[in-house]
Amino acid sequence: MDKKFSIKMANQQHVFALYVSVDLASVDTMVSIEDPILYHRIIRVLRLACTQVVILFNNQIHAHAELVAVDKKKCTFVLRSVQHNIPLEPRITAVVPLLKGVDLEDAISWVTQVGATDIQLLKTDYSQRSWHGSGDLDKLVRSIVAVTEQSKQFCMPPIYEPMSLVQLLQVYKEALIFVGSPSGSAIATNISILKTGKFMHIMFLAGPEADFSPREYELLAQASVHFVSLGPTVLRSSTACQLGVGMLRALLI
Repeated sequence: MDKKFSIKMANQQHVFALYVSVDLASVDTMVSIEDPILYHRIIRVLRLACTQVVILFNNQIHAHAELVAVDKKKCTFVLRSVQHNIPLEPRITAVVPLLKGVDLEDAISWVTQVGATDIQLLKTDYSQRSWHGSGDLDKLVRSIVAVTEQSKQFCMPPIYEPMSLVQLLQVYKEALIFVGSPSGSAIATNISILKTGKFMHIMFLAGPEADFSPREYELLAQASVHFVSLGPTVLRSSTACQLGVGMLRALLI
């Protein structure tokens, strides 16, 4: 990054991040934005002027980009620095039950903000929400994009379609699984297990609104998961998802 550009960034109060569908790895230095929705955000909502800088990113790349030209349907940026997105370590999978209403979108947004590397949806015996496939998935991905623009952790977590608890415990049998529970041990007391380096994949599972069924609790006990407490109060499922992943990420820095 050249000295003049560094000074320009220092003088700009805030650098916005914008997700783009452009393959940033394949372009040279110039990127043209013609998508009408993104163009509207840049020119009408953010009101960017020429010489201002934003961060353009996709799933693989992020780059500081300077706006250099605007016409009625297109804006053009010059890429000043290009970097590959680096996922956070260790891998922390947020297991999010199919929650009702906006709680599911809230949980997805929050676990993305606090550093989940991927998200596995869970269908439980008492789930009260049906799953509509790609339509629901696309909506959740949009939530992830929006919060990634804010958090600037550009490795957006992939989100996987719902599976049952039986399937989850089989597919992820090599992972170290923590389950939020008011009667569990303090989450900090389990950090010594994590810092041994034995487990490369950690999962946090919050229970659904209606709790697990007796059958599911039996499955969890047989799988030797670790029940951990997130505090003295009973939390909403969406809040427990956020807090559990956030505490693990913070304690493992």
